[in-house]
Amino acid sequence: MIIRSPEPEVKILVDRDHIKTSFEEWARPGHFSRTIAKGPETTTWIWNLHADAHDFDSHTSDLEEISRKVFSAHFGQLSIIFLWLSGMYFHGARFSNYEAWLSDPTHIGPSAQVVWPIVGQEILNGDVGGGFRGIQITSGFFQLWRASGITSELQLYCTAIGALIFAALMLFAGWFHYHKAAPKLAWFQDVESMLNHHLAGLLGLGSLSWAGHQVHVSLPINQFLNAGVDPKEIPLPHEFILNRDLLAQLYPSFAEGATPFFTLNWSKYADFLTFRGGLDPVTGGLWLTDTAHHHLAIAILFLIAGHMYRTNWGIGHGLKDILEAHKGPFTGQGHKGLYEILTTSWHAQLSLNLAMLGSLTIVVAHHMYAMPPYPYLATDYGTQLSLFTHHMWIGGFLIVGAAAHAAIFMVRDYDPTTRYNDLLDRVLRHRDAIISHLNWACIFLGFHSFGLYIHNDTMSALGRPQDMFSDTAIQLQPVFAQWIQNTHALAPGATAPGATASTSLTWGGGDLVAVGGKVALLPIPLGTADFLVHHIHAFTIHVTVLILLKGVLFARSSRLIPDKANLGFRFPCDGPGRGGTCQVSAWDHVFLGLFWMYNAISVVIFHFSWKMQSDVWGSISDQGVVTHITGGNFAQSSITINGWLRDFLWAQASQEDLKGIMALRFPRFSQGLAQDPTTRRIWFGIATAHDFESHDDITEERLYQNIFASHFGQLAIIFLWTSGNLFHVAWQGNFESWVQDPLHVRPIAHAIWDPHFGQPAVEAFTRGGALGPVNIAYSGVYQWWYTIGLRTNEDLYTGALFLLFISAISLIAGWLHLQPKWKPSVSWFKNAESRLNHHLSGLFGVSSLAWTGHLVHVAIPASRGEYVRWNNFLDVLPHPQGLGPLFTGQWNVYAQNPDSSSHLFGTSQGAGTAILTLLGGFHPQTQSLWLTDMAHHHLAIAFLFLIAGHMYRTNFGIGHSMKDLLDAHIPPGGRLGRGHKGLYDTINNSIHFQLGLALASLGVITSLVAQHMYSLPAYAFIAQDFTTQAALYTHHQYIAGFIMTGAFAHGAIFFIRDYNPEQNEDNVLARMLEHKEAIISHLSWASLFLGFHTLGLYVHNDVMLAFGTPEKANLNRTYICSMDTICSW
Repeated sequence: MIIRSPEPEVKILVDRDHIKTSFEEWARPGHFSRTIAKGPETTTWIWNLHADAHDFDSHTSDLEEISRKVFSAHFGQLSIIFLWLSGMYFHGARFSNYEAWLSDPTHIGPSAQVVWPIVGQEILNGDVGGGFRGIQITSGFFQLWRASGITSELQLYCTAIGALIFAALMLFAGWFHYHKAAPKLAWFQDVESMLNHHLAGLLGLGSLSWAGHQVHVSLPINQFLNAGVDPKEIPLPHEFILNRDLLAQLYPSFAEGATPFFTLNWSKYADFLTFRGGLDPVTGGLWLTDTAHHHLAIAILFLIAGHMYRTNWGIGHGLKDILEAHKGPFTGQGHKGLYEILTTSWHAQLSLNLAMLGSLTIVVAHHMYAMPPYPYLATDYGTQLSLFTHHMWIGGFLIVGAAAHAAIFMVRDYDPTTRYNDLLDRVLRHRDAIISHLNWACIFLGFHSFGLYIHNDTMSALGRPQDMFSDTAIQLQPVFAQWIQNTHALAPGATAPGATASTSLTWGGGDLVAVGGKVALLPIPLGTADFLVHHIHAFTIHVTVLILLKGVLFARSSRLIPDKANLGFRFPCDGPGRGGTCQVSAWDHVFLGLFWMYNAISVVIFHFSWKMQSDVWGSISDQGVVTHITGGNFAQSSITINGWLRDFLWAQASQEDLKGIMALRFPRFSQGLAQDPTTRRIWFGIATAHDFESHDDITEERLYQNIFASHFGQLAIIFLWTSGNLFHVAWQGNFESWVQDPLHVRPIAHAIWDPHFGQPAVEAFTRGGALGPVNIAYSGVYQWWYTIGLRTNEDLYTGALFLLFISAISLIAGWLHLQPKWKPSVSWFKNAESRLNHHLSGLFGVSSLAWTGHLVHVAIPASRGEYVRWNNFLDVLPHPQGLGPLFTGQWNVYAQNPDSSSHLFGTSQGAGTAILTLLGGFHPQTQSLWLTDMAHHHLAIAFLFLIAGHMYRTNFGIGHSMKDLLDAHIPPGGRLGRGHKGLYDTINNSIHFQLGLALASLGVITSLVAQHMYSLPAYAFIAQDFTTQAALYTHHQYIAGFIMTGAFAHGAIFFIRDYNPEQNEDNVLARMLEHKEAIISHLSWASLFLGFHTLGLYVHNDVMLAFGTPEKANLNRTYICSMDTICSW
């Protein structure tokens, strides 16, 4: 018995003579719609006529009919493409200078359009070289034709005619497959067969045929052209195809035919199928042998892929099975149902295709310049820029189109009743979370990416380039991009041992390629400027995605319009009925998304244009010196908004004022000010930003908490600033050189990078042994760090990192104490005794003790030539007898054997062993206080403060009560009434009173510091740095003045806001206010007396000198004052 396999069923997949061919409908505009066919009544008819002509869904609901119209329209589109290509080739044959350009592509510009001499418009023609006048083209066709092997206008004519024939064939095919043999719906839905044919036929055979053309035509012709052979002397293309011996003269492996292929000896073909990498130095384009190899390789891949899906023979994958097997942990039924969606909704399928094609087009844009595929394309900068712009815009529009058709699918084709709990349903159920998260990402990116530029503009305006984000100041290097660049640059010889160069010169690691004195390509450096602008790209792209995705996910419904699906893809404003629902349809989201797509693509094009002109494109001299078009100004100019405006957008335009208005709710803390339409809103907002008492909804508790948290912010700023000083000196200073010779090496604060510096300024500021302009340090930090034991840049970096860490901890502490769980109460803030104890013993006592420890363990050994750090901290005893004398009471041992007068600071020469002394005077070499004296001083005040920190009564019932002390202070004379009664509550309830007292004390202490800094110089060698001494004196005196003025300011605020007359009745404050006129009048008299008499002495001297009687001036007389004598005149 013989069992035969069943014969495959043959299906009729086309309908014959489906629709009669007729031109009658052409005479009736809008025949596809009953409403439009009635004729115009309003302008809406015009818009709908254009909008609905290709909206086949609105013509019929028959999916098979729609599919046939779309399929037929594709042939019409192909016909238009072939017709356009034919026109391009025809212009190249009829109106261009192609043959002249081919003979000298580096000196003759490509032109294929000549403006006819009508009413003077021929002025548009320009001299492109070679005696030809026309408009220079920037489409890249000439380079493409050369790469194809076209060498004459005749060949261009032939190709144009061929494309014209194909255009006619496509028109015929479109008519035939709609009117004569129209495919059935099952044919359109046979996606496995369609994929196989597209992969193997369109992509596989297409790539294979192009590889064949390159091998048999392009390669030999281009080899002749590169060798300088006259194009007219080169054999015609068909001669290379038909005569294998001709090819064998150029590529010897052709003599062996296909034998190496069938014997697997493929390396024989390496003379025309190569894997070199890099660019051809003659043409500046990719090696054509590389591209031929590439097309052959992908042809094989696509031919294999074209047998991947199951059709009539039962082998391969089934797309439906693949999709339904794909289930994730959070996606319900996963991809089940997606197969039916994509085979019944052409909008869904088109959306995917447009998204992928748009992305691929943008990828092409970036590869066209990084891997120029055609000869002499890289050195035609106008064409490079045009092709990049062209592909970027096309890619952007295609991606927006993807969102449009995804939204149309949601409105027209999506059926929620059959799509329950699959991937798409799960996405729709989480759309609020998706959009809100994306919205947050957009806001974050917007503020932070633009904020970096605003920071740089501000620092630039303030003249602080060292504080800008740039490659020469605060660096934000794109380390991941640089790593990718480096990985690709190292690929030849590593991961790609057969390649002689990397895939693109842009990766780095290779020399530049120049053709005809112009740079074709070179390694593109990435830096802070690229980091900044790429985050702007991230921002614009995310906003585009946000708008488009919102349009898709909310296409069918929203909270405001739950029946949006019934209104369709596009619908007009709904008026006040729904709260004025304008621009909420899916179509409105598409056009709003278009704006941000425009922003995104524009910034990309601007970035590309400037970056290439700055860092890549340019000329190269005979000595190999590259001169870029804009002189490499991208890295420094593009880091500010002003730089973009000045040096790019307005580079060749008149300077115009940039005016922008940003509507913000400012200030947030005052609703009244926020609604003020005048500029008062700005000035009062700035003035009252830190006046917490004036803010809306402020309470006493919140006031104390805000001030407390802001103190941590202030601490963070202080630590960050100090860290910055350490970092700047370590990075740009000369600390290690200064340490070797503090008296003769000038300390450098930081380098100066100012693009406006001329040569005289550069020379004037190049000092201190630096190679460029620098600022000299007059802050005393070098002497301070040297005194406390720092010796190397590594020490400075370590200190900077430590302080940076403390700064971050302070910020966290400020945030933490604003959290509900950690917010202190009002009673905590007003526990004055506890606060005083902790400040005295904790802040002053323990810190003084800790500083004593540093001086004893680190600074004093360093002054004696011993380097103590964490690695030997426990091994090096600060004193030979250790802690023994401390516990035995023999404290005087620590003062024995001090440093001698011959001691050289920083060395062991003349060094002693004492650590706590009371020598007095100064170190003879450094002219600063003895370090052992200072250690003794800090230890002594540490003990005093630790004792004082137990002076006030808290929980334990011992010690003084501040209130009792003040209340008991009543002078016996009675002139101050009730004395200090009521002051405790007045001070404890008024932050301004407390701050006034604290500022007055601190101001006085700061002024004392100014006087002591020069008379008791604490840091090594600072006494000999006179400018630093003057700077520090000035610095502290000014600070003291401002602080004391602040004390009076807050005293005045206290009297206005916090003073309670009843609480302070007849006490010292009230008595002072009662006598305020007498106080002020007496003080006024004292000021007048002092003013007239002090200035009068000077005026007297000036007059006596003017009269020539110096003996009558107080010039050589001095006051002689001492402890045991009286002041004598």
